[in-house]
Amino acid sequence: MKKKLLLIMAASLLLVSCSNKGTSQTKESSSTETGTVSTETSGEEKPTEDVIITYAVYYGGSESFYDKYIERFNEMDNGYKIEVKNYHDFADETAENSQMGCAQADMQLNLDIMKGDVVDLVSNISYFSPGYYDIMEKKGAFVDLNTMIDNDADFDKSELNEHVLSLYEKDGGLFRMPLYFVVETLAGPAKYVGEKENWTVDEMIEHYNAAPENVSFNMLHDKYGVFMSTIRGNLGSFIDYEKGTANFDDPEFIKILEFCNRFGDGSGIANDVDYTVPVFLRENMIHSFENYHMDLWEFSSKGEECTFVGYPSNNGGGSFINAEYAYSICSSADDDVKKGAWEFIKMMTSESVQNEMLDNSYDKFFPINNKSFEKSAKDCMGTGENIISMQGTEYDIGFLTDEEYERLMTYIKNTKRVKTTLYTELYVIIDEEVNKFFNGECTAEEAAEMIQNRASIMVSEKAG
Repeated sequence: MKKKLLLIMAASLLLVSCSNKGTSQTKESSSTETGTVSTETSGEEKPTEDVIITYAVYYGGSESFYDKYIERFNEMDNGYKIEVKNYHDFADETAENSQMGCAQADMQLNLDIMKGDVVDLVSNISYFSPGYYDIMEKKGAFVDLNTMIDNDADFDKSELNEHVLSLYEKDGGLFRMPLYFVVETLAGPAKYVGEKENWTVDEMIEHYNAAPENVSFNMLHDKYGVFMSTIRGNLGSFIDYEKGTANFDDPEFIKILEFCNRFGDGSGIANDVDYTVPVFLRENMIHSFENYHMDLWEFSSKGEECTFVGYPSNNGGGSFINAEYAYSICSSADDDVKKGAWEFIKMMTSESVQNEMLDNSYDKFFPINNKSFEKSAKDCMGTGENIISMQGTEYDIGFLTDEEYERLMTYIKNTKRVKTTLYTELYVIIDEEVNKFFNGECTAEEAAEMIQNRASIMVSEKAG
């Protein structure tokens, strides 16, 4: 009961507006019992201390790939130093469940951001549940980076992917800087899903009804597996953090629930999957030119054309951009701290660092820096054979073509949404009510109504 009370108190405190307390640790004088003593001495200047920038992370016991760039920035002798504050230390390991314990760490970070004088720089990995990152952005906790860009004569915004940046702007303000991005969509053979990129719910159902009976929806072919593919990855489209509202009672949501209920019972987990059956649809994360080309090759090797249809939506614009790693500067930081944090962000979006991340990171991605983006495309192009081995068999997959490149560029430019991440508690609510419907305990309308009621209260409280 005490833990629940603490969470309620913490949630209430989050409604407090952001303060303007500073976090600079540059010291010019020190206090003693007898008064203030100057640090300057006659005839010589005391070295100025570095401005400390506190960066919040949630490592959970593992070090980040980006630690080396923090170390590099700290070695630049530019008057700034980044100190890392690990909020995993605030997780309550004695909580009723791990999610509740981790939520306390996220709540503590939000309180510290609101309070000021604690945290200056945050990112996606500052949180266990990144949905709180979206909420804090909505609350006005972060600096408009466009103002930093406008005041920096050495920074050219056109060197970054301005389309992706524009998707993250709110009322002309840019409150997070993506380092890189991926495109999340659904894909299927054109002979089943059609040739039009992106579709509505009705179009998805119409195409599936017309497919041969032996075609599996997504290999899993069970209620929860279909729900996971068509809805769960796209749940953020039913949440508006800006308005603090939810719209799970949307007829499109109910229609998809009823569609999912046509399939058999199952866990939604790929255990005993028959990979030989033809598949109607699959989730597709386009995270690099390499994997994009490989996806197209896999379809063409079976004599099929691939169509990126996106998540079904009422406006047919179902794909979205996901900036998997982004930085924000806290509004409560002192001006000199903000300048230092901006210098670090500039370094991370520079061509040299972005190229280095591409070369050294195990995970591939699309860089936000345009020159690095073009480099990653050229590195995937070539002539002659490109032999890979899969399960003991060699295949010539060829290289990225100009036509493939132009197709992807058009698809990215036509993607008008960004991914909204839900906080863990919302996923729990949705799964509970959806499973009641799948178990026959309620209708799709009743499940949607319960999700709407519970989600609306939670979103309103957290986003208020």
